[in-house]
Amino acid sequence: YVASGAKTILGSFSVLERRIAAMLLHRLVLLLLLDGATSFVPSSLNSLVAVSTKSRRPSSGKIFAAVDQDVSQSSGTASTTSAESSNNNPFASFDYHAHWYPVIWAQDLILNEPTKVTVFDVDYVVAKISDTEVICLEDRCPHKAAALSEGRVTSTGNFQCAYHGWAFDGKNGECVDIPQIASTREDPDASSTKTSKKKIPSRSCAQAVPAQIFQHMVWLFPGGNLEQ
Repeated sequence: YVASGAKTILGSFSVLERRIAAMLLHRLVLLLLLDGATSFVPSSLNSLVAVSTKSRRPSSGKIFAAVDQDVSQSSGTASTTSAESSNNNPFASFDYHAHWYPVIWAQDLILNEPTKVTVFDVDYVVAKISDTEVICLEDRCPHKAAALSEGRVTSTGNFQCAYHGWAFDGKNGECVDIPQIASTREDPDASSTKTSKKKIPSRSCAQAVPAQIFQHMVWLFPGGNLEQ
């Protein structure tokens, strides 16, 4: 009878509400049984009469306190398990970027031609500027995020973006040329022009990555900061 009544009431709830109500009802029944609560027997189809009056019914506050305690204990157990798993994992503190990785055979690189490679889902552009030397940057121009691998290597050994022509030193990532910034200014009082050095913002630099040729392969150090 109780189950039938509960089913009628829960029928108007959503799936989530029914699950929560069923969990609380289950907790209530367990608490009533464990606390020696009043037992009930049906005397008719419309009413329930208490048989025993010696035991007491737990308050709703006690019910929810018991539920909260059970949830907190479960959360504490999960946190402890996660911490123990982290402590037992020898690779939890391993820095995958602080190591050298082979990315391409050196003989597959065309001299002074940018080539895209990928390490840990990050794209890099590499170029062989001599038989024993390579340069590498993240394959992303800081101006408009265009791929530097779509550009070219200049005669001075710099990567040049194909989008707006920005050029970067492949060894340290410094931006060495922005064509849109004028390098000369006209002096109205003189017949010739005076050359002025371009003022390139520091935020225009690209991200350089250590690279080298070893055992006929090109190796990258994604983490950078080799001096550390």
